[in-house]
Amino acid sequence: MSQEAQELAKTLGYGFGMSSFFYEWQTQQWMEIEHLITQNEVI
Repeated sequence: MSQEAQELAKTLGYGFGMSSFFYEWQTQQWMEIEHLITQNEVI
């Protein structure tokens, strides 16, 4: 999640718990994308 998005989430009042949830989700998405890129390079 970008710094701007983190600040927006805090501004909207999601708090640490929701920010952590979004951070973990974003990290998982990036790992999946990175995995797909790696597979494409191998092929």
